[in-house]
Amino acid sequence: AIYSEDFTQTAWAKTGVTVTAVAAVSPDGNTSATLVTEGTSNTVHTLEEVNATATAVNSYHTYSIYVKKGTARFVQLYALPASSGNTFANFDLEKGVVARASSAVQQAGIEQGPNGYWRISITIRIYAAYPAGGAGLAFINDGVNAGLMPAYVGTGKTVYVWGAQLEVREAATPYVPTSGASGTRAADTLNANNSVTGFMSPDAGTIYVEAVMPAVNQSPVGVLELGNGFFGVEAIDTSANYIAFYQKNLASQNGVISASSYNAGANTSLDTKKGSAGAGRSYRGFLSYDAATLLTYDEYGLTQVAASVAVALFGRISVGRGRSTDKNPDALWFNGTIQKIVYYPTRLTEAQMADIYDAGI
Repeated sequence: AIYSEDFTQTAWAKTGVTVTAVAAVSPDGNTSATLVTEGTSNTVHTLEEVNATATAVNSYHTYSIYVKKGTARFVQLYALPASSGNTFANFDLEKGVVARASSAVQQAGIEQGPNGYWRISITIRIYAAYPAGGAGLAFINDGVNAGLMPAYVGTGKTVYVWGAQLEVREAATPYVPTSGASGTRAADTLNANNSVTGFMSPDAGTIYVEAVMPAVNQSPVGVLELGNGFFGVEAIDTSANYIAFYQKNLASQNGVISASSYNAGANTSLDTKKGSAGAGRSYRGFLSYDAATLLTYDEYGLTQVAASVAVALFGRISVGRGRSTDKNPDALWFNGTIQKIVYYPTRLTEAQMADIYDAGI
């Protein structure tokens, strides 16, 4: 969405509502939130992004916005044209829950933000190309079961909004502010190159991670590659050899935390003992390896498999992504919060990992 914080612009069509800029503190701490007030006419009451376009049929688009309760408790996000042309979700700004979602919605999410805001989102599948418009916020007369953009006589209810975002993605990514043009999100990753610091062992390694999982499912339809990548260890030559530690998609693989090793065309996967990690929950665990073995360890214990690992070629750790951007631009970066990464230049034993884990490094 363009003008992601300035809803007074003509890029935002107002039907049955008025907007007041710089009306409240926003999630980022500035006074840049907009007050949206429902009018008293018998009409729909919507704030819609009119420049949204979509040409990639069967792609997935996600619309998100930060909303704070004023005098209205329930609001609706809608996005058209989706798989049925009737895609919306209603949100409870008091309890912080999705109150209703139409059957064509791929995913609706609500995540608590700073300063009393909720980041609400809706994901749709594009069924036909359209030139402009079709993503918006609607008042629904505080009707929890309201249908798409209901028309009614308004009573002046209010909400505060900030940070609208429309993206070609299965879930909302960290917010990128825009003005008169679309923005591009920079990958939230860190590449630690051995050529700079010489910290990596050519024989073995162990990496410990602590993280908070994303609050919303990142791959509801299961088309994203390498799920939520905590980190990857990879070669920096022209080969594709790597190990990735990541969360598989929730749609078809139950969100299992897993390791995947690729060496000269041979792929080995190893699920952790814990299995899945729920949305918004904490996870901590180890990935350990040498040239012939791949191991994981977490609160449920050890998993191990024989694997051909290209450890002698590894020259980089990519933090926050299963593989670095230059190796695989489609591999998904981690969309939660990585709290700690610790590298050990040896393959730790089960007992060593258990001691470190229990000590809570």
